[in-house]
Amino acid sequence: MQFRLLTSTRKCLLAANALICQITIAPAKADIPAISNPQTPTTAQLAKDSEFKVFPVGLNVGNRNVNPSVLVRGQEDGSEAVDFENWLLPYDAVIQGLKLNIITTLPDGQLKVRSPGVMTRIDPTKLRTDSELGLVFTIQDLQNLFGVTAKFDINEYAIVLDVPRLDRFSGKLAETETPIQLEGLPHVAPQKFSIAAIEQKVNVSGSASRATNYRDDFLGVGSAFSGSWFFRTAQPNLENPQTWNIAEAQFLRQTNSTDYFVGSQPTFWQAQGTGDYWDFTSIQRRGFVPPQPFSGGSSDPRQRLQADSIGRTISGKAEPGTLVRLVQGFGARVIAEILVDSSGIYRFENIKSQNQFLGNNYRILLYPQGRLTAQPEIQEATFSTVLGQLPTGASGLIVSGGLRRDFVENQSLLGNFSDFRGGIAGRWGSSENLTVGLGGVYNESARALAELFWRPGKLPLQVAVSALTGNK
Repeated sequence: MQFRLLTSTRKCLLAANALICQITIAPAKADIPAISNPQTPTTAQLAKDSEFKVFPVGLNVGNRNVNPSVLVRGQEDGSEAVDFENWLLPYDAVIQGLKLNIITTLPDGQLKVRSPGVMTRIDPTKLRTDSELGLVFTIQDLQNLFGVTAKFDINEYAIVLDVPRLDRFSGKLAETETPIQLEGLPHVAPQKFSIAAIEQKVNVSGSASRATNYRDDFLGVGSAFSGSWFFRTAQPNLENPQTWNIAEAQFLRQTNSTDYFVGSQPTFWQAQGTGDYWDFTSIQRRGFVPPQPFSGGSSDPRQRLQADSIGRTISGKAEPGTLVRLVQGFGARVIAEILVDSSGIYRFENIKSQNQFLGNNYRILLYPQGRLTAQPEIQEATFSTVLGQLPTGASGLIVSGGLRRDFVENQSLLGNFSDFRGGIAGRWGSSENLTVGLGGVYNESARALAELFWRPGKLPLQVAVSALTGNK
């Protein structure tokens, strides 16, 4: 008489003329949710199960043993398995062996199950129960639900599960950016005034038919009073000091929600006439942040009314049970994923679209039956944003007022200031495709201002309109 020492539960069975005893206690089970209201076996299933016997076998995943002994219900004739696809495996052993993670219980009662190679839904009411094994999977269930094939190795006396490998598209989910924690760090106050950089440039031009000319440009940039300053002087004729003048001068204080401009700057409306504009401008933003500037020099208030990114919605249709992944560009970095439910509709919301001229390229990867080991169907999801668009529900307000400056050579360092100009305007993000603006300006006369920025979702069309009423 031969004995096999196994590690699962306390039970002795007589199989193949050998007394097989299980006398040790299995390791602690993982946190596996209980299943209620499983399927009741049919009369035919009970009849087939009565032909099977309960006996212990090993459980391997590939060449690796994951459970040295697990009770199953089946039958073997000494050389091979009999009716192997209908063998019954305990629910707990399958969950642990395949490293399945029960993510959540859905509102319809189904279980959302994920493993390294598959994401699927399991209807617990369709799982069977066995009088001795409890809740069970059949070998055929493993193929249908998880795409896992199995075979019985009579020499190893173990069930070998063949888990397909992941393809190159099966990247990891993008990690959420961790906010920077500044609490508790020492605060270093900036200087009230500093000079970051200065530059002087002399241009020499001339030819055989034209006298040599020397032009001088001098500029500086720095910080002051929690803001920044910039100035540029120009001297068209270096040999004549009276041509020296202040071409630009600006003080700017910027935050994510508020900006203040003082000095030379362009108007936020399409101005006509000669001269430049020196004034005070205030911008208030709600629900968006402007793009970060990468060039030096003075800032343009109009750019501070643009959003750095717009939240987009990507949706479509797919077969229920399909795993849909959103990846950016041609890489494998997964932005988001969703398992399609019975409605057959998937939807990704608030996908950031950067305010770029070349648009934003995303790809939709559709994995049938949630199997990441399968070759996905690839769809393109490309969209762009019109400069000036705001996210849905966001708004901006700009108020500006100042004087027109005319510079006459050899007369004044600062030039002559005259003619008041000013205006107030608001801009609102009505939807992810439409932004509108209204306001009024005074530029030699009072005028109404209207703006429209539109980018339809399914048409290759972009519209940006800024209109002022005329004198008549």
